[in-house]
This record gives sequence, C-alpha cells and structure tokens, in this order.
Amino acid sequence: MWRRVSFFLCIAGAWSFLLVSPLLAGDPCDPPNILWNCNFDEWVGSPPRQVPAGWTPFVLEGDLVFMKDMDTVFGAPSLRMWSDGGTFKAGIHTRVGNVQPGVAYKASLGWGAPNAPDAFGRQLGIDPTGGTDPRAPGVVWGSMHRGEGRIVNYPPGEGPNIDVSAVAQAETITLFILVDHNYSTGNNYIFLDAIAMFVDAAQPTATPVPPTATPGSGFGVQGSGLPSEDAEHRTPNTERRTPNADARGHADADSHGDGDGHGDSHRYADADGDADTDRNADPFADAHGHPRACPPAAAEGHAHISVRG
Repeated sequence: MWRRVSFFLCIAGAWSFLLVSPLLAGDPCDPPNILWNCNFDEWVGSPPRQVPAGWTPFVLEGDLVFMKDMDTVFGAPSLRMWSDGGTFKAGIHTRVGNVQPGVAYKASLGWGAPNAPDAFGRQLGIDPTGGTDPRAPGVVWGSMHRGEGRIVNYPPGEGPNIDVSAVAQAETITLFILVDHNYSTGNNYIFLDAIAMFVDAAQPTATPVPPTATPGSGFGVQGSGLPSEDAEHRTPNTERRTPNADARGHADADSHGDGDGHGDSHRYADADGDADTDRNADPFADAHGHPRACPPAAAEGHAHISVRG
C-alpha cells in the first residue's frame, strides 16, 4: 500500500515540476549572472551562523539562526533564517568585484519563501561604493515585499518583484539581502535561494540619492518618497499569534532547531576580515559546474512564473 502511495506521489511531483520548469526563463545563475555561489552550493560555518560561502551574515535587530536547508525550487540547498517566537531584522551581504564604475547593475532574488508570509518582509539593496554597512546612507534599496509569494522576481504586474538596480561608483559593489521579521506567530522561518546580479542595460546612469530609513520596517526606496512596503502591511503587530499553516508542508520545523542560536548576541555588521567574505570579488571563479539536486515540485502553482538570469 505504502509503495503505491509513494509511487503516486513521486509521479505527481515529477508532473508538477515538468509543468512548471518549461516556463522558467532559465537558471538565474546562468550567464549573464556575475555572482559566484549564486545557487548557494558551497557553505561555511555552522548553526546558528551557517551561511553560503562568500556571504556574511548581519543582524540589525533581534536574533535568529542562519542554517543550510533544502526548501527551494531551484535545486537544494537553500538558506534558512528562523526564530521560534522571536523577531529580527537581519540578512546577508556579499561584495562583488571587477564591476565597471558608471555601469548599472541589477540584483534579482528567485526564492524568498516564508511560512508566515505577512510576517516577513523581503528586500534587496546595493551599495555602489562597496561598503558593508546596510545602514549606510548611500545604499540603494529596492521595494520591500511582505505577503504571499515565494518566487519574488516575477515580471512587473505579474507577481512579487523585489529587484534592485544601482550604478556602480567603484570597481567593487556590495549586495544585501534583508529580511524584516517584525512579528512572530511561533516557529517562523524563511528560505532564500537563487540570487543573481547582472548588467542592467535598461537603467540610465545616475548618481544615487541617499535613502531614508523607515522605523520598524525595511529601508526606504532610493531616490523616491515611496514607503518601503505596501501600505496594508505597514501596521506593526506585536502580539503572539496562532501559528499559520506551514505553506511548504513542514510539519516539524523544530527538528532543525539549535537552541544555542537564540542566545547568541554576536553581530556581524562588518566582517571584511572573513576569508570567505570577498569570494565574489572574483566573479569569474567557476562555481557553476557543481552537480545540483533535482528541484522539488514548485509550490507557487503560477502558470506565468518567470525567473530571470
């Protein structure tokens, strides 16, 4: 009986992937992507500070666990950021070298999948001077998405898109992925994967305008008076809520837990001395030939998924 059920699930999963995969524009990590370890194939450290190689964790508020996990439609592994009952504003950054000053570069995140969508804001930022402080006034921040949507680089008007573009002012620039978990429903987590950067021929060259920080949310959109996230999601929620259903079907997230992670008060605002921090300073290092696990069936179910490389 169980063999028949298992066989049916395998067939169903395979058909689901086949229905979605032809609609993907291609692996985000294929050229013209210039990021090394775009698919998070290589890792350093251990929980609570286990991150993809070449990336450095930072924590602006609260505390959390960074760790390797399997949830992604782009081929495992993925980065899991999670906390059981706590809130946080945190992320990872990488420095990208051998870029051309005066040229616009765009960053695009393929997978940003939380188990409590309204409790997680997802945002990308670029420091065009190569600095590593996410609070620096020169960082160019894209819009923050808070709510449904695990794939966050749909074409405009077709779904969530948090792409950000900036004009390089030095031969090295810095890419930030920021997660704002502003209220808890219990054991909450988000999975990140498939982050690409490439030349943005559509953006005219311009000098960026300093951003404004919005307390309790993401950073303001560079060069405009727009808020960093949709108005309906901006009301703060501080009470502990009944946990939402796990959108990815994870019945026991605690199995990944590391109790030590919630007591770690270390901050990683700037870790340029880390041997792995600057691996993207040589974007032509070949890390794209690693064998990949077959992606699981996509959870989005959208017929118009477009992932840009």
